[in-house]
Amino acid sequence: NEIGFKYFEESENSLYNNLWIILDKITNKSEIEVWFDCFNKIGKEESFFDNNMVHLFSRRLLDSIVERENSWDEKIESIEFIEAKAIENNLQILGAYSVKTNLFIIAEKLDKFSEAEIYYEKFKSKYVSEEAIFLIKDELGRQQFYDGKKEEALLTLLDIEAINVFVVTKLDTYLTIAKIFGDKDKVVAHEYTKKALDFVNDNESNQSKY
Repeated sequence: NEIGFKYFEESENSLYNNLWIILDKITNKSEIEVWFDCFNKIGKEESFFDNNMVHLFSRRLLDSIVERENSWDEKIESIEFIEAKAIENNLQILGAYSVKTNLFIIAEKLDKFSEAEIYYEKFKSKYVSEEAIFLIKDELGRQQFYDGKKEEALLTLLDIEAINVFVVTKLDTYLTIAKIFGDKDKVVAHEYTKKALDFVNDNESNQSKY
């Protein structure tokens, strides 16, 4: 019957979504390759999976690589492998988190902002989904801000501010814009601080998991 079919469909989706939880346990390149093999065998597009889980476990995979006890160059290489596999499989969100993380490493950990800008230019054309564009440009904009390039940062962040995404990164977007306007227009700065607070409240009401 209809109720039974709906339950089966929801159970099937939950089973498939468990694939993303596995990313939380991955520790090496061979396991990453196995994960992508499993993804291919499922034969589903990125949009099929729960968006919250895609964001959460993509981010956690990249965070775990950053926290490993190896060199930054080794981390960058591992992340680029994931990015290449993600693009090959049309996983825009996972790929975007990979680019975002390497921008963070190059600009903030290695203190090579000019190289981070070159890195951004190298990878940006691969990404067409709004969520992916947001993740990458937000990281670029905030790194521009940290590097003292406030006007460039403002243009970058304002360009993506209207993209409708429920990731905690959006809170940082609003707050960084507010900080930049704080030096020139207190009224606008207050408006963006309010947007940040509203975003938190909206996020909680949507019971976001990330």
